[in-house]
Amino acid sequence: MKTAALALVVLLLASCASRLGYLVKQGDHLLRYSSGTESIDDLLKSPTTQTDTREFLQEVKEIRTFAVDSNGLRDDGNHARHKSIDRDYLVDLVHACDAASFSSHLMISSPWPS
Repeated sequence: MKTAALALVVLLLASCASRLGYLVKQGDHLLRYSSGTESIDDLLKSPTTQTDTREFLQEVKEIRTFAVDSNGLRDDGNHARHKSIDRDYLVDLVHACDAASFSSHLMISSPWPS
């Protein structure tokens, strides 16, 4: 077990700049953000949910219901869970140009999809 853990650490450190390192990092972000989510219905029923959060979640639920009933959105559980995050933004956006040209390079770092 120690050998496998050590091999994983070495692999991660050796591949920081590679695609594998990127994929592992994004997978870690996805797991962290998708774990710990709570059902919107459960949060709306909970007496400990703050008023502003409750109002926001009620609006999300109404929008989702409208989309399912009026626009044909499949009712497959998407947008039915919530996770609080400790920042006031969801996506990091980096925009840069190549040093020798004005060719635009756009990188969006979105650890979640919430």
